[in-house]
Amino acid sequence: MSSPIDRFSPELCAGAFMRTAQYIAGILSGADLLLEARQILKTTFAADFIAFLPRHRDGQRLALVEVPSSAHATILGAVDQVRDNGFMAIEETQTPHPAVWVLLPVTMEGQLETTMVVGYADQQMPPPHLLEALLGVAAIIGSTLARQRTELELQDSVNRTRLILQAVGEGVCGLDGEGIITFANKAALEIIGKSEGTLVGRPAAELIASGQTFSVTAETAGIKREIALQRHDGSSFPADVVCLPTISDGKMTGLVATFADISERKEAEEKLRQSLDYLARTNTELERFAYVASHDLQEPVRSVVAFSQLLERRLGERLNEDEREFLAFIVGSAKRMSDLVKDLLTYARMTNRQTIHGPVELSGVAQDVCDNLRSLIDERQAVLRIDPLPNVQGNRIQLIELFQNLISNAIKFSRPGITPEIHIKADRDGPLWRLSVQDNGMGIEPEYFERIFIIFQRLHGGQSYSGTGIGLAICKRIVEQHGGSIWVESQPNVGSTFFLTLPEASTSTHDVLP
Repeated sequence: MSSPIDRFSPELCAGAFMRTAQYIAGILSGADLLLEARQILKTTFAADFIAFLPRHRDGQRLALVEVPSSAHATILGAVDQVRDNGFMAIEETQTPHPAVWVLLPVTMEGQLETTMVVGYADQQMPPPHLLEALLGVAAIIGSTLARQRTELELQDSVNRTRLILQAVGEGVCGLDGEGIITFANKAALEIIGKSEGTLVGRPAAELIASGQTFSVTAETAGIKREIALQRHDGSSFPADVVCLPTISDGKMTGLVATFADISERKEAEEKLRQSLDYLARTNTELERFAYVASHDLQEPVRSVVAFSQLLERRLGERLNEDEREFLAFIVGSAKRMSDLVKDLLTYARMTNRQTIHGPVELSGVAQDVCDNLRSLIDERQAVLRIDPLPNVQGNRIQLIELFQNLISNAIKFSRPGITPEIHIKADRDGPLWRLSVQDNGMGIEPEYFERIFIIFQRLHGGQSYSGTGIGLAICKRIVEQHGGSIWVESQPNVGSTFFLTLPEASTSTHDVLP
């Protein structure tokens, strides 16, 4: 009686290999490939024993459960040699169950994945053509395992991507090359108001509101654009849309479009715009009121001063000391009121009047301010040191008023018995010039650094120092109108430094206009 091995002629081996290869190639990724392979190998190659040994030693004995225990030691001892030699054929004759064992490596990407053990209850070594067929089957099993793993990894990746897309708050749709929707996440369905069955498979153009056009080119891909989309009920809504092309072999095969309903944002923007318009109108009305009120208040103040002085001249010597003091108090108060009204008028004019800006030489501005304050400078014997100053973009008249306020304050608030010293310099600060006006005056406490720039805020009484409490507020308004900022650093009984930033002079403007 011939053995199973004797019956495997080259033709039979080739046929068995083809049937096995076709069967294994058709195994789906979800199936247990090694279990299926055991069944087909037993059938096509008439094997008595089939086992697949894992790489880890702990699981190898479990895999040999159907193999006679007398052969376990021989098979396990040869596993390491299979890894090195490629395959092993062992003739086992000294056991109660003589057999021939063929151990073949099943590899994936060059790494040993499992060892295929084929056993025949026979004492003949397998012919070469049977070994070749079995090696071919092992190779097919390895490539099929690799394919299954790749398919599983790909499916896991797809599932993870779908979970991520479903969790995204924005709508996401996939489109094929014809513009047909192939995928829509949960947010897209909720925004559009359709089910997946009624949205997927429809042209994406149906989502675009009537009168809108939308196309994607290489230049617009990835750019957020605003467009009106249409819901299932026919209503439209504004949306931010970003489209990214899917590329295959250098050609665009579809799009991934993300979109978000921005209706609430647009409503908030409109409310903000209305609030800003209302605020601008209110500010304009308040500034106009301050301008008119300040202008109209000048006349009664002048009348009070004029009639008080006329009364003093007419009564002359008939006035006693108290009456003269009362009239002087009236005249002084009226003049302070006049100064206050003038400063308030100036403050209102800072915003109420459109100003023309151009290149301004700050060195010339500083010289004009020194000329304007000459009597005060001489009276207090103030020392001014002015470094070379740049050209800035601004309004010359306003800049004169700015520096005149800062320098006069530096002289006015000097310490008794100490000569006022003022240093003006400029440094670059990116696209701006940072200017500083430093003095050695009485200084300011830190808690007042912000307060001094608020209108009508005074740190000293009017009896000690003249002024209306508007000068630094005017300075702040002028600097802000020039696109800069102003702040102070100071130490009591040491001095103060006022910093301000102004834009560099524009080279495109040639005329200097006040």
